[in-house]
Amino acid sequence: MKLHRLDVTGFGPYPDHQTVDMDALGSDGLFLLHGDTGAGKTTVLDAVAFALFGTVPGARGETKRLRSDLADADTPTEVGLELTVQGCRFRVVRNPEYERPKKRGSGTTTQQAKASLTWIARTPSGYANEPITRVDEVSRTVQRLLGMSAEQFFQVVLLPQGEFARFLRAETSEREQLLEQLFATRRFADVERWFRERRGERGKELEALRARTREWAARAAQVAGVEQPEAPTAEWVRELERQTLAEHEQASAVEAGARRAREDAESVLADRTARADRVRRVAAAHQKLAELAGQAAEIDDARHRLARARRAATVLEAQQLADRIATELDKADRVEQQRVSELLESGEESSDGSPAELRARAGRFREEAGALSGAIEEAEQQRADEVRLAEAATAAERATARATSLAESLRQAVDEHQRARERVLDLRQRRLAGMAAELASALDAGTPCPVCGSTEHPGPASPGAGAVAEEDERAAERAEQDAQRERDRLEAEKAEADRAATRAESDRAGLAGTVSERAERLAAARGEYPDVQRRRAHLLSVAAALEALAESRTDVLSCRRRLAEQREVVAAAVSEAEFGSLDEALAAGLGQRDADALEEWVTQSDVAASAAREVLADPELADVAADEEVDVTGAEQALTRAREEAEAALVRVRACASKRDDLATIAESLTARLAELEPTEAAFAELDALTDVVNGRGQNARRMSLRSYVLAARLEEVAIAGTRRLRMMSQGRYSFVHSDAAGARGTRGGLGLDVLDDYSGAVRPAKTLSGGESFLASLALALGLADVVATETGGTLLDTLFIDEGFGTLDSETLDVVMGTLDELRAGGRVVGVVSHVEELRQRIPARLRVGKSRSGSTLRLEGV
Repeated sequence: MKLHRLDVTGFGPYPDHQTVDMDALGSDGLFLLHGDTGAGKTTVLDAVAFALFGTVPGARGETKRLRSDLADADTPTEVGLELTVQGCRFRVVRNPEYERPKKRGSGTTTQQAKASLTWIARTPSGYANEPITRVDEVSRTVQRLLGMSAEQFFQVVLLPQGEFARFLRAETSEREQLLEQLFATRRFADVERWFRERRGERGKELEALRARTREWAARAAQVAGVEQPEAPTAEWVRELERQTLAEHEQASAVEAGARRAREDAESVLADRTARADRVRRVAAAHQKLAELAGQAAEIDDARHRLARARRAATVLEAQQLADRIATELDKADRVEQQRVSELLESGEESSDGSPAELRARAGRFREEAGALSGAIEEAEQQRADEVRLAEAATAAERATARATSLAESLRQAVDEHQRARERVLDLRQRRLAGMAAELASALDAGTPCPVCGSTEHPGPASPGAGAVAEEDERAAERAEQDAQRERDRLEAEKAEADRAATRAESDRAGLAGTVSERAERLAAARGEYPDVQRRRAHLLSVAAALEALAESRTDVLSCRRRLAEQREVVAAAVSEAEFGSLDEALAAGLGQRDADALEEWVTQSDVAASAAREVLADPELADVAADEEVDVTGAEQALTRAREEAEAALVRVRACASKRDDLATIAESLTARLAELEPTEAAFAELDALTDVVNGRGQNARRMSLRSYVLAARLEEVAIAGTRRLRMMSQGRYSFVHSDAAGARGTRGGLGLDVLDDYSGAVRPAKTLSGGESFLASLALALGLADVVATETGGTLLDTLFIDEGFGTLDSETLDVVMGTLDELRAGGRVVGVVSHVEELRQRIPARLRVGKSRSGSTLRLEGV
């Protein structure tokens, strides 16, 4: 980092704009910032810090009073710093947040903080060419380029007043944060995290594998019916398989014996069942023949009744048909009487006559009714025309009334027009009479008269009483024209109304004549009936009654003829069936259901007797006695017991086989899990132990993580580099000692830093050093840290160092040694800025930045450059 230019305005004790050419001031490599107490020396360093990080070191950074109390209201508070970091030159400008007077009205308003970063010469990779204007983004960019935060910058580059020895006396955690930023050891933290994450992932995988193994072991134990061991092994699995195989073989042997016993019991039961069936058949045949022998008389009587019933069947069929015809005749007689009553009710006096005569009378009535069809249509037209006639009369009355009304309106319009015409003539006459006065009103001196042409008008006429103007005449003419138009309109409407009334009366008269003529014809057609329709309906009703009576009388005659013929057929059937009378034949007959039942009973008796005799004639049953006893129940019970034992044995075999097969499947998977688990557990144990060591736990006796170990190595290099300078400045008395011991109560160690006192040979904590000794040690440590960081690839080159106070604690001899050290730094290309009010330093350092102090504010001035 190299500073080029610093600008401050309205900042701290500097109310006006101040510029510092840092290139000129640091050209000698060593410069002094001096001035009176309270003049603002430290504020210059605060300005550098604020430009970079937006804050200032120490307690001053805890407040927001960065604005100068002496600055004008219109002067902004601003700090600008131009510098080069890692080969990139840029300018940072910041404005803090502060209260300023309002531009309008009274009171104050808050001026928000602002920041900008502008690249000069070249833009580093990863950044845009445009300026950065967000406050947070500017801070992150500066911190990324410097490689350290504000607190770390204050400990290594800008050693502020009162906090010079902070890094020397810092705790392990604070020192660790600084070193991690300076030496880019985050990759080692990534390694630690990788190990932890890797262990977590492998641990989850191992636990999942263990869970699957336990699950398979539990299933194996459940199938085998044994208790699950804490740690299942492959030998335990093989033992389970041997046990299940032995159980299956034993169950198979038992099942084979039970199966043979069941087959023997089935054979015995089959033999006894067949013997018992033969005995039952013989006993049933003897019993059936005995029953049929007791029913022999009844069976013979049934056969005789069936023979008589077969002979009487034709008689019964003929008689049933005669009965149906008699029923039809009785129904036809009742219908005929009803038709006679209907005919008489229709107004006919006689119902006598044959069917042909009745049909002839009905035809005459229908012809008469057909002749009335045209009259019915005329009657319907008559009703419609009567309605039209009434409507025509009404229309004629309305047309006549309108014509009369229009005639009256026309008379009034004619009178009105006549009056308007008379008024026009009157006004015109009166205007002509006063025309001289009208012309005189338009004469002007020197203008020719339109009548005589003279330009002199000695006695112009004057309008008299009742003079008429042209406008009055024009208004009267327009009124006369309106009246004329109204008269014309009413005349046209009256003429049209007269024609309409004439047409309406003509239509009414013509329709009235037509209706009168048709009424005479309809009166002759309806006769004594109310209308033609009713007379026609009566004629058709009488014709229908005659036709219905003719049809009924035809049915009666037909039934009487058929009944006589069927009675002759019945008598012939009785004689042919050899019955003495019809009653005897009817008594011998049977109903179809009774005959079928009786015949079925006889047939079944014959079939049963034949079957029983065939059974007794079977040679296989010759040695069977009807009273022989066969023990089938005992054989059935024995078979039931044998089947139950065989089924139980079979179930046991199947269960053992299923158990054997299931266990074989489970054992295969469980064996694979056990084979996978052993190397996985070994690999995880190794990874677990290594993760603990890398993260400072477990077998790591120093309790140092990998990152702490690397930082401890870097700190040891810093201690060695700082010791070279400390021994020189302390004249060989003090040197730094790096301690990698663990902290108190098991906390991490490795970043301890003590001081070895060669005078006493004792290692002392840095906190026991005096003020001057602490200044020397802090300066030596800061320089050593800068040396180590400069040699690290990828680190930040700390080629600028600011030291604020501390020189007043040194004696003359020690001051010479320190100045010699600073000269060495200058010779090595670094720029060191010293802030002090020690008089001797002004004599030794020619390049100076003088801070002037006055009541109106402080100023900056370069000296010796």
